[in-house]
Amino acid sequence: MLKREEILFNVLKSYKDYNPPDGEEQFLREVFDTTSEDLVTVCKPVPYYKLLIIQKAIFSVLHDWEIKTRTRIKDDSRGPIEYVTFDIGYGIKEDAIKEGSIVFAGPGDQRLVVKIETNYYEHIEAAAPEVFLTCERENKTWMEDLCIRIDEWMLRNNYFRGKKIKPDGKFLDIKKGEYSWDNIILDQTVKDEIKRNVMDYFELREIYKINNLAPKRGMICFGQPGTGKTLLGKVLASQIESTFIWVSSSDVSGAKSVSSIFQMARELSPTILFFEDLDLFASIRGYNDNTKVLGELLVQMDGFIENNDLFIIATTNDIKAIEPAMKDRPSRFDSLIEFRPFDEQLRFRMLEHLLRDRRIINGESPDTLARKVARLTDEISGAEMKEFFTTALKLAVENKCIDENDRIILSYDIFKKTRERLGAGQRRLAGFGR
Repeated sequence: MLKREEILFNVLKSYKDYNPPDGEEQFLREVFDTTSEDLVTVCKPVPYYKLLIIQKAIFSVLHDWEIKTRTRIKDDSRGPIEYVTFDIGYGIKEDAIKEGSIVFAGPGDQRLVVKIETNYYEHIEAAAPEVFLTCERENKTWMEDLCIRIDEWMLRNNYFRGKKIKPDGKFLDIKKGEYSWDNIILDQTVKDEIKRNVMDYFELREIYKINNLAPKRGMICFGQPGTGKTLLGKVLASQIESTFIWVSSSDVSGAKSVSSIFQMARELSPTILFFEDLDLFASIRGYNDNTKVLGELLVQMDGFIENNDLFIIATTNDIKAIEPAMKDRPSRFDSLIEFRPFDEQLRFRMLEHLLRDRRIINGESPDTLARKVARLTDEISGAEMKEFFTTALKLAVENKCIDENDRIILSYDIFKKTRERLGAGQRRLAGFGR
C-alpha cells in the first residue's frame, strides 16, 4: 500500500491552476463570496472503476459536514446531478455521481466544493473521471490533509479487495466454489507444480519478507489450445481468497492501461494477475505492433516499484512468440509450465469425470467404458475431448438411446459412431482430424 508521504506527494502534484467556465465561476463566487484568485483547487484523476469509491470516501471523511447544494452546471445553466450505477458485489448495485457538484459546509461555515466530471471516449468504461476539490486559499493545508484522509480511506475500504474482477471493475461471472481442482485434468506432476507455486505465494509470503527473499513472482502456462490453461484461471478465481484480476488482450489498449492494471493490482493486494493469451501483447520485439505495451509490461514486472504482493500467471498458445526478456529473465517469472495434449491416461480420467453424471450406461461399468473410449481417441486436448463427449450425447439422442424418463443411455457403440462422424483424418469438426 502507499505510504502517507507518497499520498501527500501525489496531492501536491494535483494542484491545478483552475480557470473555471463562466457558469461555474459564477457558482463558485456565490458559494465562497470571493473571486477564483482566492481559491485553490486540487484535481484528483481516478480510474473509472474507482469513481464510486472516491465519492464514498469523501462522504465518509466529511460525515459531520452539511450538504448545502447538489447541482450540475453546464454552460450557464444548472440542473440535476447525473448518476451512473456500479456493481459493488455480486448482484449488489449502487449509484455514483457521473456529472455534478456538491457544496459542503463545515465548522465556522467553512466551504468545500466537490465537482465530479467524466470525459468519455468510445465507451463508458474508457471514461477518464476527475474529481475537483475547491476551497479558499487560506485553507490549503487543511485541503492537503483532507486529500490524504480520502486516499487512506480508499486504501482501507476498497470493496474490490478480495474480489474476482476485470480491469474495468466488472465482476467475473465465476462464483466461489464453482470450479475445483478436480475440474482440471492434468498430469499430476504438472498439477502439483502449479498448486505448489500458487500455495507458496499465499503461505510463504511473510517468511520470504522476514528473510529478505524475493517472493514467488509467477508462472507462464503454455501449450496448444484446449489443454486447460483458461480453465486453470477459472479454478483459481473460484478457489482463492485473494483479489483476482483477469486480463485479456482487449483490456490492454496501450502502455497507460498496463500501468493502471498494475496500480490496481497493488492497491488491492494480495493479488493474482491472470494474463490470458500473453503472446497477443508481449510478443518478440520486431514482431510486436506495440512495443510500448511490451516495454511497460517489462518495467511494471521488474522496475522500481515492488510487486511483493502480486503473483502473475500468464497463458499462451505459442511460447516461442513471447519476448525472451519476458519469459527467460528470472526476475519476471519463476516457472514455465507446459500443458500437453492428453495421453491415454488423462483421456481416461477426463471421461471418468464426465461419466460421473446420472446418465445410464448400457451393459458395462463407467470405468470400463471410459477405458475403452480413451483407447478409441487419439491424443487430443481437453477441449476436444469435451466436444467429443458432447457430440456423443447428441448422437445418442438422435438415435433414440434414451430411457422412459428421457435420460440418455450411453454405450461404446455410440462413441464409435461419434468417432466416425467426426472423421478419421478429416476435419469435419474444428479441432479434430489432425
